[in-house]
Parts: sequence; structure tokens; C-alpha cells
Amino acid sequence: DHDSPFLIATQEKALCDKLSKQGGLASIKLLETFLFDDLRLDRDALHLFNQNDIGFLAPLYQKKAVALLLSYLKREATCA
Repeated sequence: DHDSPFLIATQEKALCDKLSKQGGLASIKLLETFLFDDLRLDRDALHLFNQNDIGFLAPLYQKKAVALLLSYLKREATCA
């Protein structure tokens, strides 16, 4: 049946989902290794993620890795 509705996650939600299920990300350095080496995300593309959306989602997940992502994006935004 092709009339069934479906939802498509935003890139921010998809990344938060992935991080929430990933253990061992206890620091920004480990987060960076996971994002850029393991997931092979492009640094420039990550900076285009909506920080406000991640800021909204982070407390809902209650996971350190998602909070670290928000911290990382805020830190990078102030350095740019």
C-alpha cells in the first residue's frame, strides 16, 4: 500500500539518534573521532546542521554524546 504516511528524520535528528545509541563517547575528542573517522562526516557539512534543533533535541535524549555534539557545535561556532 503506497498511501501509508511515513516520516523522514532531519539530519540533526538522525545524527542524535545515532549518537544516543553509541557508547563510549565521553569526550569531545572521542566524539570528533567518531564523527569524522568512523562516520566519515564532512566537517563543513556538520557546521551546516541546525544548532537550534540540536539544542532542542539534546535534553530530550539525556545522553552525554548528544550533549557533547551540542557543545562541539557551539565551540566551533565561536571559533569561526
